[in-house]
Amino acid sequence: MGRLFFVTKQWYQRRVRVIEETCDLLDTCWPKSRFARRRKLESPPNSQNLPVSIAMLKDGNVIGHYRLSESLEDERWCVVESVIISAELRGLGLGRQLMTHCLDLAVSLSMTQIFLSTKDKEAFYAKLGFVESYPVSILSKVNAMFRGKHVLDTTAAPQAGITWMSRNLDTAGEVNSGAVSVVSLHCSTQVRNSENEDNNASMRVVRESF
Repeated sequence: MGRLFFVTKQWYQRRVRVIEETCDLLDTCWPKSRFARRRKLESPPNSQNLPVSIAMLKDGNVIGHYRLSESLEDERWCVVESVIISAELRGLGLGRQLMTHCLDLAVSLSMTQIFLSTKDKEAFYAKLGFVESYPVSILSKVNAMFRGKHVLDTTAAPQAGITWMSRNLDTAGEVNSGAVSVVSLHCSTQVRNSENEDNNASMRVVRESF
Protein backbone atom coordinates (compact mmCIF):
# COMPACT_ATOMS: atom_id res chain seq x y z
CA MET A 1 0.00 0.00 0.00
CA GLY A 2 1.35 3.43 -0.88
CA ARG A 3 2.11 6.18 1.59
CA LEU A 4 -0.94 8.22 2.58
CA PHE A 5 -0.66 12.01 2.58
CA PHE A 6 -3.45 14.20 3.93
CA VAL A 7 -3.77 17.79 2.72
CA THR A 8 -5.51 20.28 4.98
CA LYS A 9 -7.11 23.49 3.79
CA GLN A 10 -4.67 25.52 5.92
CA TRP A 11 -1.67 23.67 4.45
CA TYR A 12 -2.84 24.33 0.90
CA GLN A 13 -3.67 27.99 1.52
CA ARG A 14 -0.28 28.62 3.12
CA ARG A 15 1.56 26.96 0.25
CA VAL A 16 -0.33 28.99 -2.35
CA ARG A 17 0.31 32.24 -0.45
CA VAL A 18 4.06 31.63 -0.12
CA ILE A 19 4.39 30.74 -3.81
CA GLU A 20 2.40 33.83 -4.87
CA GLU A 21 4.52 36.10 -2.64
CA THR A 22 7.67 34.53 -4.07
CA CYS A 23 6.42 35.21 -7.61
CA ASP A 24 5.75 38.84 -6.69
CA LEU A 25 9.24 39.25 -5.23
CA LEU A 26 10.99 37.70 -8.24
CA ASP A 27 8.96 39.84 -10.63
CA THR A 28 10.44 42.99 -9.09
CA CYS A 29 13.77 42.11 -10.76
CA TRP A 30 12.95 39.54 -13.43
CA PRO A 31 9.40 39.99 -14.84
CA LYS A 32 7.86 36.78 -16.14
CA SER A 33 4.39 35.41 -16.81
CA ARG A 34 2.77 34.09 -13.63
CA PHE A 35 2.09 30.70 -15.23
CA ALA A 36 5.73 30.24 -16.26
CA ARG A 37 6.97 31.47 -12.89
CA ARG A 38 4.78 29.13 -10.86
CA ARG A 39 5.60 26.21 -13.12
CA LYS A 40 9.32 26.73 -12.52
CA LEU A 41 8.96 27.21 -8.77
CA GLU A 42 6.87 24.06 -8.42
CA SER A 43 8.89 21.87 -10.79
CA PRO A 44 9.66 18.58 -9.00
CA PRO A 45 13.28 17.84 -8.10
CA ASN A 46 15.15 14.93 -9.63
CA SER A 47 16.89 12.07 -7.83
CA GLN A 48 19.46 14.47 -6.29
CA ASN A 49 16.73 16.69 -4.80
CA LEU A 50 17.51 19.42 -7.33
CA PRO A 51 16.38 21.81 -8.64
CA VAL A 52 14.89 23.34 -5.52
CA SER A 53 13.50 26.82 -4.90
CA ILE A 54 13.92 28.18 -1.37
CA ALA A 55 11.94 31.10 0.06
CA MET A 56 13.16 33.13 3.03
CA LEU A 57 10.45 34.19 5.47
CA LYS A 58 10.14 36.85 8.15
CA ASP A 59 7.01 36.89 10.30
CA GLY A 60 5.50 34.44 7.83
CA ASN A 61 6.04 36.69 4.81
CA VAL A 62 8.40 36.03 1.89
CA ILE A 63 11.42 38.37 1.95
CA GLY A 64 13.99 36.41 -0.04
CA HIS A 65 14.61 33.55 -2.47
CA TYR A 66 17.23 31.46 -4.21
CA ARG A 67 17.08 28.51 -6.60
CA LEU A 68 19.66 25.74 -6.65
CA SER A 69 20.05 23.49 -9.71
CA GLU A 70 22.42 20.85 -11.04
CA SER A 71 25.06 21.75 -13.62
CA LEU A 72 25.02 20.01 -16.98
CA GLU A 73 28.79 19.66 -16.93
CA ASP A 74 29.16 17.62 -13.72
CA GLU A 75 26.63 15.94 -11.45
CA ARG A 76 28.51 17.22 -8.39
CA TRP A 77 28.42 20.83 -9.54
CA CYS A 78 25.47 23.11 -8.86
CA VAL A 79 24.29 26.55 -9.95
CA VAL A 80 22.51 29.09 -7.75
CA GLU A 81 20.28 31.65 -9.44
CA SER A 82 17.47 34.12 -8.72
CA VAL A 83 19.04 35.25 -5.44
CA ILE A 84 17.02 38.15 -4.09
CA ILE A 85 16.13 40.00 -0.86
CA SER A 86 13.22 42.45 -0.60
CA ALA A 87 14.47 45.93 -1.49
CA GLU A 88 13.41 47.48 1.84
CA LEU A 89 15.38 44.87 3.83
CA ARG A 90 18.70 45.00 1.98
CA GLY A 91 21.80 46.01 3.88
CA LEU A 92 20.81 44.09 7.03
CA GLY A 93 22.91 41.00 6.37
CA LEU A 94 19.98 38.90 5.22
CA GLY A 95 21.52 38.27 1.79
CA ARG A 96 24.58 36.74 3.44
CA GLN A 97 22.39 34.56 5.65
CA LEU A 98 20.42 33.38 2.63
CA MET A 99 23.56 32.55 0.66
CA THR A 100 25.26 30.73 3.53
CA HIS A 101 22.12 28.63 3.86
CA CYS A 102 22.47 27.88 0.15
CA LEU A 103 26.08 26.78 0.64
CA ASP A 104 25.11 24.52 3.53
CA LEU A 105 22.37 22.95 1.41
CA ALA A 106 24.76 22.35 -1.47
CA VAL A 107 27.23 20.65 0.87
CA SER A 108 24.47 18.48 2.33
CA LEU A 109 23.72 17.29 -1.20
CA SER A 110 27.40 16.31 -1.68
CA MET A 111 28.09 19.03 -4.23
CA THR A 112 31.74 20.00 -4.68
CA GLN A 113 31.49 23.24 -6.68
CA ILE A 114 28.86 25.98 -6.87
CA PHE A 115 28.51 28.52 -9.70
CA LEU A 116 26.53 31.71 -10.23
CA SER A 117 26.30 34.66 -12.60
CA THR A 118 25.93 38.29 -11.58
CA LYS A 119 25.82 41.73 -13.16
CA ASP A 120 26.98 43.96 -10.32
CA LYS A 121 27.28 41.96 -7.09
CA GLU A 122 30.81 40.62 -7.55
CA ALA A 123 32.04 42.23 -4.31
CA PHE A 124 29.22 40.67 -2.28
CA TYR A 125 29.88 37.16 -3.57
CA ALA A 126 33.65 37.57 -3.23
CA LYS A 127 33.14 38.04 0.53
CA LEU A 128 31.47 34.62 0.54
CA GLY A 129 34.49 32.98 -1.07
CA PHE A 130 33.46 33.14 -4.73
CA VAL A 131 36.04 33.91 -7.41
CA GLU A 132 35.67 34.80 -11.08
CA SER A 133 35.06 31.68 -13.17
CA TYR A 134 33.72 30.43 -16.49
CA PRO A 135 30.10 29.92 -17.66
CA VAL A 136 28.34 26.61 -17.04
CA SER A 137 24.89 25.36 -18.03
CA ILE A 138 21.96 24.40 -15.81
CA LEU A 139 20.76 20.83 -16.24
CA SER A 140 17.26 20.58 -17.69
CA LYS A 141 14.99 17.98 -19.24
CA VAL A 142 15.92 19.38 -22.64
CA ASN A 143 19.71 19.13 -22.33
CA ALA A 144 19.97 16.15 -19.96
CA MET A 145 20.68 13.82 -22.89
CA PHE A 146 23.96 15.66 -23.46
CA ARG A 147 25.36 15.02 -19.96
CA GLY A 148 28.68 13.25 -20.36
CA LYS A 149 28.90 14.40 -23.97
CA HIS A 150 29.00 18.13 -23.35
CA VAL A 151 32.50 19.61 -23.61
CA LEU A 152 33.16 22.35 -21.08
CA ASP A 153 34.89 25.34 -22.62
CA THR A 154 36.67 27.14 -19.79
CA THR A 155 37.77 29.87 -22.19
CA ALA A 156 34.25 30.77 -23.32
CA ALA A 157 33.40 34.44 -22.92
CA PRO A 158 30.29 35.13 -20.79
CA GLN A 159 27.42 37.27 -22.01
CA ALA A 160 28.28 40.97 -22.09
CA GLY A 161 27.90 42.55 -18.66
CA ILE A 162 27.66 39.17 -16.90
CA THR A 163 30.33 37.83 -14.54
CA TRP A 164 30.44 34.14 -13.71
CA MET A 165 31.79 33.16 -10.29
CA SER A 166 32.34 29.88 -8.47
CA ARG A 167 33.36 28.51 -5.10
CA ASN A 168 34.80 25.20 -3.96
CA LEU A 169 32.49 23.60 -1.40
CA ASP A 170 35.05 21.54 0.52
CA THR A 171 34.90 23.96 3.45
CA ALA A 172 31.40 25.41 3.06
CA GLY A 173 30.15 23.25 5.94
CA GLU A 174 31.95 25.57 8.34
CA VAL A 175 29.52 28.36 7.52
CA ASN A 176 26.52 28.76 9.84
CA SER A 177 23.35 29.95 8.13
CA GLY A 178 22.42 32.19 11.06
CA ALA A 179 18.95 33.24 12.15
CA VAL A 180 16.78 32.84 9.12
CA SER A 181 13.57 31.01 8.34
CA VAL A 182 13.42 29.30 4.98
CA VAL A 183 10.89 27.02 3.33
CA SER A 184 11.20 24.76 0.31
CA LEU A 185 8.57 25.36 -2.37
CA HIS A 186 8.58 21.65 -3.25
CA CYS A 187 6.83 18.69 -1.70
CA SER A 188 9.80 16.91 -0.14
CA THR A 189 12.85 18.08 1.76
CA GLN A 190 14.68 17.27 4.94
CA VAL A 191 13.90 19.39 7.97
CA ARG A 192 16.59 20.87 10.16
CA ASN A 193 15.83 23.02 13.18
CA SER A 194 17.77 25.61 15.16
CA GLU A 195 16.79 28.84 16.84
CA ASN A 196 18.48 32.20 17.18
CA GLU A 197 17.79 35.93 16.86
CA ASP A 198 19.25 38.57 14.61
CA ASN A 199 18.57 42.24 13.80
CA ASN A 200 15.87 42.30 16.52
CA ALA A 201 13.72 40.08 14.33
CA SER A 202 12.57 36.77 15.72
CA MET A 203 13.28 34.26 12.95
CA ARG A 204 13.93 30.52 12.94
CA VAL A 205 16.36 28.36 10.98
CA VAL A 206 13.97 25.73 9.70
CA ARG A 207 13.43 24.16 6.31
CA GLU A 208 9.84 23.03 6.16
CA SER A 209 8.34 21.02 3.36
CA PHE A 210 5.01 21.64 1.68
